[in-house]
Amino acid sequence: ALSLIQWLPPGTDRNLPNLTLPPLDPAHDHTTSQKQLSQLRSIYQRGITHPMTGLDQFWQEYESFERSHSESLGSVLVAEWLPKYQHARSIYLERNRVWTVHELKVGRLAVPPVGCQDGVGGVGRSATSGGMTSRGGAAAASALGDDDLDAAGAVGTGVAAGMTGKPTSDAEYLAQMEEERHVLSKWRRRSAYERTNPERLPASDHASRVRAGYSEEACVFARHPEVWFEWSQWELLHGGSSAATGSSSSGGAAASAAAGGGANTFSAALIAPAKAGDWLSGGNAIRAVAVLTLGMESLPDSALLAQAQSEILERHVVGDSGDKKDDQNSGLRACIKVLERFVDRSPTTLGFVLLQRLVRRHEGIGAARAVFARARRTLCVREEDVSFDEDDVKPGAAETSTKKKGVEDVVVGQGAEVKEKADGAGKGVIADQQHMVTNRLKASVGAATAPHLADSDKVNSPQLNSNNNLNLGFITWHLYAAHATIEHRLSQNPYVAARIYELGLRKHRTFLSNPPYVLHYANLLLELNDEENLRSLLMRAVAACEEEDANSSAAASISGGSDPAAIAKRREMQRPLWDMMLKFESTLSSNNAASASDILSIEARRRRALYGPSNEDVVIGGEGPPDEDDDRNLGTGVHKSSLNEQLVRVEGYDVASRIANGMGRMVDVLTITGAIGHGEATTASSLDFAAAASASMSSGGI
Repeated sequence: ALSLIQWLPPGTDRNLPNLTLPPLDPAHDHTTSQKQLSQLRSIYQRGITHPMTGLDQFWQEYESFERSHSESLGSVLVAEWLPKYQHARSIYLERNRVWTVHELKVGRLAVPPVGCQDGVGGVGRSATSGGMTSRGGAAAASALGDDDLDAAGAVGTGVAAGMTGKPTSDAEYLAQMEEERHVLSKWRRRSAYERTNPERLPASDHASRVRAGYSEEACVFARHPEVWFEWSQWELLHGGSSAATGSSSSGGAAASAAAGGGANTFSAALIAPAKAGDWLSGGNAIRAVAVLTLGMESLPDSALLAQAQSEILERHVVGDSGDKKDDQNSGLRACIKVLERFVDRSPTTLGFVLLQRLVRRHEGIGAARAVFARARRTLCVREEDVSFDEDDVKPGAAETSTKKKGVEDVVVGQGAEVKEKADGAGKGVIADQQHMVTNRLKASVGAATAPHLADSDKVNSPQLNSNNNLNLGFITWHLYAAHATIEHRLSQNPYVAARIYELGLRKHRTFLSNPPYVLHYANLLLELNDEENLRSLLMRAVAACEEEDANSSAAASISGGSDPAAIAKRREMQRPLWDMMLKFESTLSSNNAASASDILSIEARRRRALYGPSNEDVVIGGEGPPDEDDDRNLGTGVHKSSLNEQLVRVEGYDVASRIANGMGRMVDVLTITGAIGHGEATTASSLDFAAAASASMSSGGI
C-alpha cells in the first residue's frame, strides 16, 4: 500500500492518518469471505465461457485466482474449466473468420437499396426520413388486435424512396451495388452462423441471441424487405417457443412439423396468444406477424411483406372465441384485412392481384369481381395506354359514358349470365356466338399515339382527385390476365375470360404490343378452337410490335442515339410471339391454298423484326452485327459505306438476306415448326402459347 503513495496528487499530505487508499483486489485477498469467493468464482467461470476479446488474459487471471486460494482445489477447477475455455476461444476465432464488426459497418444508416428511384408520393419523400420509429416489441404486439393487424400506417415510403446520393456514373453505381451486397451478405452470414448455435446455448438463450442478431441487422437494413422476411420466417419456424425449440437439435424437426401440419403441441406453440406488453411471449406465428408489422412501418409500400403476413395469418392465426368456425372466419378476415389495408395505403396492380386471389379463395367469385372493378377505378392509366375509345367520344355522347362503363362491369363481372351448353366433345358453345376478340377492336388500336392526347397529369387526374392518394400505381396487363385466369380456371367461364382479355385490349392499347399478354390470350382462344379470332389477334399483335419498333427507331434517330441493350431485350421478348405466329400459320393454315405465301410473308417480317440489317451479315451470311469497319471502303469522302449497306440499298434487305442466309432461315423455320430438333419446349410441334408467354416474360425479366 505504501508503494501507491507516490501516485497521490501533488500537494497531498502523505502523513495524514485518515489517508484512504484503494482497496485490495478481493480476488487475491485471503480475508475475503466464502460468499464473496463463491460469487467471484461464478463470475470468472461465466466469463471464460464467453467468446470475447481478451479471453486469454481473463483465463490467466482466473487461473491465478484459483491457485492463490487453494493449490489443490485450484488445479481441479482449472482442469475442469479448461475445455470450456478452449471451446470459447475456438468459437471466438471462428466467429472472426465469419464476420467482424468492421465488416458489418454497424454505424451504417438505414437507407433504401441502391438504385431505387425517388419516392413517387406518399407521406415521406426524403431518402432517409420516415419509416423508422422508436416503437419496440410492445408496440409490435398491437398487431395482434383487430384494428392493429397492419399497424404500419403511412410512416414512410420504404423502397419507393430514393438515395440521397445518386450515382453519377455506371462505375459508381456498380461500386455502390457491390458494397451494399457485400455488407448485406456479411450480416446474413452472421445470422446464419448464430443459428447453428456454436456456443451450445440453451434453447431460450439461443433464441434470444439469434433474435438480437436479426434486430441489429434490421436496424442497418430497415429498408430492405428481405431482411424482415428472413427474420419473420425464423420466428415462424423456430422462434424459441417451448414446443418448437425444446433443444438446440430439435429445430429441424420442429420446422418439418410446421411444414407438414405438425403435432398439436407445435400448433399450439404457433398460435399461443401474447401477453399484454410482451410480444415475445406469444407463439411463433404471432411473433412472425409482429416482425412483419415492424417491417411494414419501414416499408409501407412493400407488397411482399404484406403478402407474407397475410399468408401467416391465413395458415396459422385464428381467433379465441371458442367457436371453431367463428375462429376460422376471424383468421380469414384478418388476412384479408392486411391486403385491403395495403391497397388502401399503396394501391398497385400487384396488391390488387394478391387481394383478388385471396378473396376468390375464401369469399367467392363475386368478391373477386368487385376487387377487379375496384382496381380499375382506383389505379392510374398510363398516357400511352389510353385507348382511342376514350378520345373519339362525340359531343352528344357524354351522358352515355357512365352507362357504357356500367355495361362493361356487367360483362366482366356477371359471367354466370353467360349461357353455355356442352356438345358431344365436351366443349362449350354459346348460342349466337359473336366474334369476341380483335375483330371487335377498332383499327386504331395499336396505332401510333394520337397528337391530341392530353398530358399524363390530365389523364391521371380523376384517379388522383377521387382517391386523394399520391402513391397510386399504374394498371398493368397482369390485372386483366389474373382476373381472366380466375374466370377461366376457377369459375369455368372461358368466354367471360375472353371478354376480359378483350376489355384489356380496348382500354389499354399498348397491351396489343405486349407479347406475354397476347400469348396468354392466344392460349385461351386456342382452347376455344377459335381459329379466326386467334389469327386476327396474332396479326394485329405483330403489326403493333412492328409499329412500336419503328417508333422507337424514329425516336432514337431524333435523339441521336439508341440503347442496344434495350433493343435486344425488346427483341427477345417479341421472339416467342413471332415464333408462335409462324408456328400457327404453318400448323393450322395447311388447308388454305394461299398459306404458303402467308407463311413466307410472316417469316420475312419475323426476320426483319428480330434481326434486321444492323444485326445480320448479308455478304457472307451469319447472324450478329456485320464487321463494317474493315469493309467501309465503297464510295468517297463522307459517303463511304460498307458492302453490307450497299447490298441492302440495291437489292433490299429481304432479298439480300435470302441469298446469303437462305438455308439458315429455312432451318430456323423448320426448327420453330417442330420438323427438326430434340423436342425442346420452344421447338415442340404443339401450339403451347402458355409456354411461349412464360418464355417472353423470362426474356423481359418479368
